[in-house]
Formats: sequence, C-alpha cells, structure tokens
Amino acid sequence: MLSGEQITVVITAYNSQETISRAIDSVLDQTVQPKEIIVVDDGSTDATAQILLSFDDKIRVISQRNQGPSAARNTGIKAAKTTWIALLDGDDLWHREKLQRQIKALECTDELDLIASSWSRTPPDPGPFTCTLTRLSYISLLIMNRFQTSTVLVKKASIEEHGGFNPSLDTVEDWAMWLKLSSSKRLAILEQPLVLYRDNPTGVSKDLNEFFKKTVLLIDQEASQGLLNTDLFNKVAAWHYLRIAANMGLTKQYQSALQVVLALYRSKYRANAFPAARDYLAPFLISRLRRRKLVGSSQ
Repeated sequence: MLSGEQITVVITAYNSQETISRAIDSVLDQTVQPKEIIVVDDGSTDATAQILLSFDDKIRVISQRNQGPSAARNTGIKAAKTTWIALLDGDDLWHREKLQRQIKALECTDELDLIASSWSRTPPDPGPFTCTLTRLSYISLLIMNRFQTSTVLVKKASIEEHGGFNPSLDTVEDWAMWLKLSSSKRLAILEQPLVLYRDNPTGVSKDLNEFFKKTVLLIDQEASQGLLNTDLFNKVAAWHYLRIAANMGLTKQYQSALQVVLALYRSKYRANAFPAARDYLAPFLISRLRRRKLVGSSQ
C-alpha cells in the first residue's frame, strides 16, 4: 500500500515570490505528509530564493539557471529518492487531502502508473471521498490534455523511462509526456477537484502563437508514432488547428487566428477540417459559450 514515505513532492518555481509560500504551505498542510519536498528554483530574479530560505529544513531547494519548466521538473525528479512523484507548479495550491485521496483511490482500483485529479479556478471543495475514476486512453489525451500538471501523482520510473519532460516542447511539454505514458502505462483521473489552478496571464502558456507552434510540432511527432488510423489522427490534428484559431478569435487575436486557419488550409489535414469542426469544434464552442453565460449570470 502506498504511503507518504514513498512520495516526493517536486515544486517548480520561477519568479514566484507572490505565490510560492502558499504553494509550499499547501503541501506542508497535507493530511498525508510526503517523504520530501524538493523546490527547484529555475533561475528566479525576484525574491523567490529569499522566501525559500525562510522554510529552513522543511524543504530541499535546488537552484539552477533558468531553463524552463521541463528542465526544472527533470532536475527535481532526478533528485528524488522515492518511487512516486507528486508535481506542483509554484503558483498553484493543493487541497489539504490531495495526497490522501489519491492514495485512497489507488487502493480501490487496478494498479495505475499515474493518477491525476480534477481542478478548480476557485478554492476546491471535493466533498466526501468517492472512488470515481476516469481511465485515460491515448486518443482521449490526443484530443485534449485532460488535466493540470499540479494534479499529478506518478511513478518516477514511468517518467524516467521516457527520458523526462522534453524542453524543446515547453508550453506543451506536460501534454507530450502524458501522451507518451498513455501508449504503454495506466492513467486515470480522480473526478474530485483537489487543486486550485491559478492562471499566470504573462505565462508562456498564454502566448497562443507559441502554443500553436509547439502544438504543431507535437502533432507531427505523434503522427510518426502511427498509433491511430490515418483518418482519425488527421481529424484530431485538424481539430487542434481549429480550436487554437477559435481561442485566438475569442481573445480578439484575429490576425493570428487567420494565420492558423491558412496554415490548416496549407497542411495535409485540410481535408479533415469539416469532420473536425462538426465532431470537436462545435461542441467546444457551445461549452465555451455556456461557460461564459454562467460566469456572466453569477456576477
């Protein structure tokens, strides 16, 4: 049975002076304590390093020059001495029962290599524990990255088997790793919100042009794997062009959206644009509009 003694928490931080203390406190407040907390300071230029010193021996700090989130996570994972790794970004927070509930979920299912959880943009309220798990297949993850990195509890060996996170894919590096794992490992989401995910409006994931470039790179890499029949893969690939263009349009980046649509037209996926729009884009836009209406009505 998994215990906290088999878990290392790896927290990555870059210029996180406003959030890192609360992130660490959310781990120290866990009902199941991990063996170790490793914080990788990825070349911060603000007061992050000084704040980390205030935690004394409660955490282990590794400082390195700025190399991006993949390299920072890889540094922490390599330094961990346990068989399981829990990941946390320096601007997110855990519910105090996050580890306890994930451990309990592992006890009520077949052996998993990775268990994630739902997340929330407001303080999570998971309610009573229920072992409601959604298994994740390669195709489900190819259609959409289904969970946030800060929700993940994963076997260290599974990450290392695939060479760690790929720095050349930063902005989609987590998605790329989950796709690798899903082709040979067992992944699931515990359908209870256990993480407060906080958007960084200046973060790299908010640069949709960069996100598009890295998504195309990832799609090309996945195409070479040949894990799906060509028509299905091409439809999913076309969907990603369309959803990024739609997100650009929704954020009034109209010129960028047009460039993405033109890129789809010039790509080998253009013949699959209509099926992708029908099967994936239309439901996506409907859900976005409903969400906006709900947010508007609650204000």
